[in-house]
Amino acid sequence: MELLSSWEQLSAEQVLAIAPILLQKPSIANQIAVLEALLTPEQAFVYAQFMPEQVSKMLHQAKVW
Repeated sequence: MELLSSWEQLSAEQVLAIAPILLQKPSIANQIAVLEALLTPEQAFVYAQFMPEQVSKMLHQAKVW
């Protein structure tokens, strides 16, 4: 699953959705919240079927802290 690779690719809605999370202390729960906010509806459908190992791999790809 391809994730956005730069801040410039984010929509205004995505920036507003993740900004409050990024201001909090880094945690796995916050990383997952950011990851989920960045997914398109199609990606969210596929993501919902992921195993924990696959989610962990995606967290490394979407490292924001």
